[in-house]
Amino acid sequence: MVTTLTSPTLRLQSAPPIISVEAMISEVTALASLPGACQRVMEIADDQRASARDMAEIISLDPGLAARLLRLVNSAYYGLPQPIDNVAQAVHVIGTNALRNLALATGAVSAFRGISNQLVDMASFWNASVHCGLMARALARIARHQQPERLFATGLLHAVGQLVMYHRAPERATLVLDQIRTAPQARPHIEQQVFGFTYCEVGAALLEAWRLPASMWLPILHHRTPQRASDFRSDTALLTIAQAVAAAVEPGVKAPGVPTSTTPDIDPVAWMQCGLAADVLAPAFEEVDAQWFDVIEIIVPGGTLVY
Repeated sequence: MVTTLTSPTLRLQSAPPIISVEAMISEVTALASLPGACQRVMEIADDQRASARDMAEIISLDPGLAARLLRLVNSAYYGLPQPIDNVAQAVHVIGTNALRNLALATGAVSAFRGISNQLVDMASFWNASVHCGLMARALARIARHQQPERLFATGLLHAVGQLVMYHRAPERATLVLDQIRTAPQARPHIEQQVFGFTYCEVGAALLEAWRLPASMWLPILHHRTPQRASDFRSDTALLTIAQAVAAAVEPGVKAPGVPTSTTPDIDPVAWMQCGLAADVLAPAFEEVDAQWFDVIEIIVPGGTLVY
């Protein structure tokens, strides 16, 4: 007779050894790398000698990327009065930094298509991630942030560390998923117990390995503990709020027992660090609702089919 281990403690003892953050991302960076066009776009954006024309030429070399960016620029995401019909015009209208971050956002999703994740419904995961990105952007616009598109990209990528953990350590990740069904807000604490680190640390390490700027991976590192942020404190706080809202309305895990709520549990520290108050959530929700359907179909084609 075979005895099935049901105790979380016993299952943890029988699980494979913990993989370090560094070892965890070393394999994944080979499987999930940013498309070449996205890498080149970031290089051009960081090159002070490069022009807007250089940026447009690089994007135009990837027809798929160019098409997605033009669809996004012409969607409710921007709500421009006149249609934009070429990449050069898009660069002129919305700027090099904005296009860099939008290119990163659209390319990052495709980077994970080669990773097998049997533990998560990928459509649900990206729906929640897009919602977080849109909410972070909406809050950044209300806060008059200079680069709201950066907050969109950061919000979109805030949970990619979870995908890495699902892929590299499915046994331990299963233990985490079992426990967060009744306590989703305790996820970082549970991950710390099971892994010795959190998805925030893994995601930040991956983005740093991708050579993305610290203005993106540092907020991801601290978005569940905003009080620990010493740099980019406002960005971190905006991401903290956006994540809490997205977790309430789009949990990212479609499974029985996962509670949903329309009342986000937001760390008061986040409100103080970004200088906003809870009354901004209503207009932010309106902006996200107006943009979500268009954006999810562009960033994650077919993503609306789960609804």
